[in-house]
Amino acid sequence: MLFPVSFAHNKNIRLVCLPVLFFFGLFNENDPIAKGLSERLRNNTFSNIGTTCMDENNQTEVYKCSRGQPDFYKQPDFNDYNLHARCSECFSKMLQICPPDSFGHPPTRKTQSSVVLYDLDQFPLDDYLIKSHQYFTDSRYGGLTFGDNIEDDFPNTSHARVWFSNKGYHALPAYLNVMNNLILRSKLSDISDVSKFGISMYNHPLTLNSELLSQQSLEQRISDFGVALTVLCAYAFVPAAVILYLVKENVTQEKRLIFVCGVKPFVYWLSAFLWDLLYYLLLIALTMIIIKIFNISAFNSRSLTTSAIACLLFLFGWASIPLTYCLVRLFKDTGTAFMAVFCIWLFSGLITCIADLMLTLYAWAPGVTKVQNILSRCFLIIPPYCLGSGLVHIMKNEIAADFALTLDLDMYTNPFSLSLIGDRLLAMGVVGCVALLVTYLLDVDIHLPNIYKIPPADTVEDKDVTNERNRILHRDDTFTDIFRVKNLTKFYRRATGQAVLAVDNLCFGIQTGQCFGLLGINGAGKTTTFKMITGDVYPTSGDCCLHEKQIRDYARENPGSIGYCPQFDAVDGYLTSREALMCYAKLIGIINREQTVNLTLRKFHLDTFANQTIRTYSGGMRRKLSVALAMLGQPTLILLDEPTNGMDPGNRRVVWNNIIAAKKEDKAILLTSHSMNECDILCSNLAIMVNGQFKCLGSPQHLKHRFGTGYYLKLRLNDVSYIPIASNILNQYLPDSIMTEHHGIKLEYNIPKTNTLSKIFGFIESNKELMGVIDYSLSQTTLEHVFLRFASKQRDNSIINLDDVIVDNNDISINDSSSTTSSSVSYAHNNNAFIDDKFDSRKKASRCSLSSIKTRSDLQLSPLPQEQETLTNEKQTRRIKRTNSLNPLPSASSNDFFNELPVVVNKHHTNEIDLSVDGDHHSLSQSISRHTSSLSEQSVQPAKENGFSI
Repeated sequence: MLFPVSFAHNKNIRLVCLPVLFFFGLFNENDPIAKGLSERLRNNTFSNIGTTCMDENNQTEVYKCSRGQPDFYKQPDFNDYNLHARCSECFSKMLQICPPDSFGHPPTRKTQSSVVLYDLDQFPLDDYLIKSHQYFTDSRYGGLTFGDNIEDDFPNTSHARVWFSNKGYHALPAYLNVMNNLILRSKLSDISDVSKFGISMYNHPLTLNSELLSQQSLEQRISDFGVALTVLCAYAFVPAAVILYLVKENVTQEKRLIFVCGVKPFVYWLSAFLWDLLYYLLLIALTMIIIKIFNISAFNSRSLTTSAIACLLFLFGWASIPLTYCLVRLFKDTGTAFMAVFCIWLFSGLITCIADLMLTLYAWAPGVTKVQNILSRCFLIIPPYCLGSGLVHIMKNEIAADFALTLDLDMYTNPFSLSLIGDRLLAMGVVGCVALLVTYLLDVDIHLPNIYKIPPADTVEDKDVTNERNRILHRDDTFTDIFRVKNLTKFYRRATGQAVLAVDNLCFGIQTGQCFGLLGINGAGKTTTFKMITGDVYPTSGDCCLHEKQIRDYARENPGSIGYCPQFDAVDGYLTSREALMCYAKLIGIINREQTVNLTLRKFHLDTFANQTIRTYSGGMRRKLSVALAMLGQPTLILLDEPTNGMDPGNRRVVWNNIIAAKKEDKAILLTSHSMNECDILCSNLAIMVNGQFKCLGSPQHLKHRFGTGYYLKLRLNDVSYIPIASNILNQYLPDSIMTEHHGIKLEYNIPKTNTLSKIFGFIESNKELMGVIDYSLSQTTLEHVFLRFASKQRDNSIINLDDVIVDNNDISINDSSSTTSSSVSYAHNNNAFIDDKFDSRKKASRCSLSSIKTRSDLQLSPLPQEQETLTNEKQTRRIKRTNSLNPLPSASSNDFFNELPVVVNKHHTNEIDLSVDGDHHSLSQSISRHTSSLSEQSVQPAKENGFSI
């Protein structure tokens, strides 16, 4: 890419014509008349043939003056161009080939202004010029000879001759002026200082055009511009590399864990910026060393240019690194973040620079210059543009200055001026400061006014939840709570503008020595609640207080007062567990760090693997280390988000023991888990969240007693023949009992709590032999049953239209787009047809399982697990599923599906029946599809409304 050289600031340019502009040679003198000129040239007191190094001329900055050589010296015979009679001609190269004993180089002498004089006194002039031509192409432009004979018409028969090459634009006046200076100085006396006398000749005014640039100069500048683009592409990797670890810390919540330990956002970002900037300075130093080693002329010819490039690179890092920090929250994957940031920085620089260049090329068009000026100012907020255009401007300045030097002009402009890169340096400095401020503000607690309309929430609230709310808001007996949550609310805004309520006015408190559990299915609001407590997400309204202070303020004032175990492992995999614990111990400010870390490793059984990198740990060991980090030191409040997720029973028991020990040490613990057994063992109080609200609150025993559906009776009979007898007796004496499971000779019933334990035990003991009971068990409603009862009320905002029926070799799926969610209690009836003796011979046939879960009219035909599958020539195992429905299965005796199909019952639950069915896959599929319509008509909805198709 070529850039025009402009000298518009000086319309009257003059060129000093000196022999140093072109190669100079001194030729043989032949006449005694010119002896004075020749001797003056050979005299070592005559140090310069021009006026370059004269004090008054002041050309030393352009043309370096040296001591020069006092005498001529003869160079060795290198046989480059030899003069000999036996030289043969080479017509292919238009040259002559001479023997080794030919003449070599003539004697030379270097003057103060670096002009080289060749003494050709003993050389045949014509042969020398012809045979040495190829070695001085584009470098020999003139010479002098003395004593040449001329015609008799002139007064003098001998004179001095000036030789010049017309390829040199100013060769003729330059060498003619050299002859004038020789004549002048030859007339001076021997005692005169000839260096103080001289004649300078100028070409004024000088007309410049692009043709004056040689091809070599243009190629060099194009190469320099390529270097500028290479620098831009290379430095686009810097912000991309910076964002990798920051995205990882943000996604795994390692950054939030650091904040919880008491590190302030200002300290976090300042340390990250200083480290990245130090790393970036090493890259700048390496770049400048490469420029110096390879002597890239456009960036290394002047010290001021080198300083400008270093400053430009530094301020690019100053601006681009903080801007990259602002983009961290947009990415959830490090690979995506790296490629996105690299492309943003690279193409933003290339596109803006190319746009600026295109506008420059069309500057002649009306209004283009104004548009270019506006865009160039707007582009200053883009650091890649400032870097790329800054390098281009430096290169243009170097091109203009170097070309002007060949014309004896000093047109070098200070690169730090606003007309070159000064405005770009200033813009990047300002952008870097603003980006740092924005990065800091993104992690600072700033409460904005509520501008969204909160949708109406469910006003029906359980009395236990209401009592807890009143206790927290009115401070009744709350002096014992070290952690309190008051009206915590959070809603998000959809792209459509609708506000979605995630957490709705939560109120609860935790006392010392208590473990408070949060239960809820995915989407209930547990994780959002944790994020608001830890400060990762700012609540729309409400407060979280620890020791009567805002939890964020208390954490900053008391490092180590809060322990946090995120939902995912937030530890650097390249550290060992000992190093990770030691690092966080330093952040917390523990004094006896070594002793505390060793104790924590032993408590969590990590001492054996303490010196292994964490990335080699299993998932359970990593979770155990996360819990160990949360309990490091003496935290007042411990936040555990699904701490035992993915753990084996052994590691889970280790974590449970440490949580129980923390309760005994009067720690307050907030726990979320999907394990009902875990909450039943560890939690003093718990709450079940549904749609962001607390639906119930209290101790596990209180919830089971208040919301439980009674008792569960499990019977194991002598034989399947006792099943109808036991069912009839139970229906007669406990008519409100419901069969929930039937598997072979095992039955399970749900008995309402209106029946006393004494009545149930008395009934079983009295009829034990009659019902054929081998053994039985009676238990209370579990916490899981209570949880499932409330979880069924969770909103499902997604809309799924499944009205297609898929039929292939293994599956028949019938989906109803009009299906709804039901929360009715499931029940089942026994039917003697299930155990009719006429079906005994078919027990070895293919097995099918019919199950009903949540959604009506949704059946599937699929193979049983491989270990249960039996394949013969005429029989094949298949499973029929009814998914997403809480409706009970119909009685088999009242439905043609069970009467017409040759089935034998192997297992019967409330919502699942295992049947043995004869027939191959094709006939079985046809039968199921035919009787599915009958089943849906009687048990759910008419088939026409369901829109079944097979």
